[in-house]
Amino acid sequence: MRFTPRNVPFGTCAGHRFVFRIAIVIDESHGTLTMDLAAVYRIRVVGQMDPRMSGTISGMQVTKSGDSSGHVETLLIGRVPDQAALSGVLNTLYEMHLPVKSVECLDAEYED
Repeated sequence: MRFTPRNVPFGTCAGHRFVFRIAIVIDESHGTLTMDLAAVYRIRVVGQMDPRMSGTISGMQVTKSGDSSGHVETLLIGRVPDQAALSGVLNTLYEMHLPVKSVECLDAEYED
């Protein structure tokens, strides 16, 4: 496995550019994850999101979770057709003012 940290441009607001620092873990025994192949992602955001909003977030399953300290988080799990669609999901969360805590690729189609 190879661990590759990358900066991903996200957008601008009031002249400031936002950049996500993400880590991509690639298990090369399965092939190569590419920009145009589908994958299942788990996205964790800070705060509560209405589960009825799943239709606006690429049909992802929306689940509220919390921890013993009372912090509320929302988990979104679902298949997105490609990296452009993932970017759209993250952009929608940004527009909803929900800070993204983590993005994890659970299962992906790989190119040999």
